[in-house]
Amino acid sequence: GVSARPLSAKDLVLMPRVQELAASPNGTRYVTAVNTWDEATNKKTQTLYLGDYAAPDSALVPLDAVTGAVDNTPVWTPDGATLLFFSAGARSDKPAVWAIDVAGDAASAKAYVVAELPVDADTMRVSPKGNYLAFTCFVYPGMTLEQTAAKQQEIASGRVNAQTWTKTFVRRWDEYWDGRYRHIHIAPLQRDAATGHYTLDVASAVDVMGSQEGDCPQRPFGGVEEYTWSPEEHYVAYTTQVGNDMGWSTDTNVWEYTLATGVRECLTAENKALDTTPVYSADERTIAYLAMEVPGYESDQKSIWLYDRTTHTRTQLATPDFDRDIGSLEYDAAQTG
Repeated sequence: GVSARPLSAKDLVLMPRVQELAASPNGTRYVTAVNTWDEATNKKTQTLYLGDYAAPDSALVPLDAVTGAVDNTPVWTPDGATLLFFSAGARSDKPAVWAIDVAGDAASAKAYVVAELPVDADTMRVSPKGNYLAFTCFVYPGMTLEQTAAKQQEIASGRVNAQTWTKTFVRRWDEYWDGRYRHIHIAPLQRDAATGHYTLDVASAVDVMGSQEGDCPQRPFGGVEEYTWSPEEHYVAYTTQVGNDMGWSTDTNVWEYTLATGVRECLTAENKALDTTPVYSADERTIAYLAMEVPGYESDQKSIWLYDRTTHTRTQLATPDFDRDIGSLEYDAAQTG
């Protein structure tokens, strides 16, 4: 028979760790990342796996597994034929956006580089029609990706390792502010008709947040839910906090960036508490988002609000009488107004 023994710390380290699932646009398939550790080399490998909701008992399909590579942050293209992802470790020594085609024989498909990036990126969203990619990188406000990379190299090669802070935050949790902020960038995403491969025009990337001294997603717990595309790709709505009172204020706001004009506008300035997680209606008239009502109170309950982009008014939806936060929002695809 099989003998049981106590679970050890080593067992926990050796145990494969499954990451969050990302469903395909039509909801028939999903992708997840599985992280494993090799005791002999003391290195981890994280591989993307493709699954089929209609065949729950079928084995997951590994996608171009490379030992020592840490593939992460998979996102689907709108047609569900391709996955974009980031990779660290053995696959490449440079920051890059990768892709793999999964429309055909996914088991034999090979990943390819969509574009190399001057600095590391950590989240991304494909626009609804597939014409753009939004991705987030730590940059110095007002500097391009290339300028940020050059300044980082200059700092790394210098003899002085000192910083000056003129406002809070100086440190949040386990990370010091070093003058860089996580900003959303958008760049044209194109697909070659002959090869079916995607390319990203990084040279044309635009920093949606410009010179704002704020993060999106916000540190340390913010995620990709803090920014979104409008259905027709006219706008990007995002969450950030700016100002000299960030160390004690919870006044996070929803902003909107217009692609055609390059103008950004704060939509929720009248609320001095938290506003976050914007989602567009199908006709782009309304933005639903989550908000708190008590300034400075981090444990306040989040409720659902609607911002009417035509009348520029905010309306609170009736919140059910229960002691729970609302964690996420999603419009029905046909919902308007």
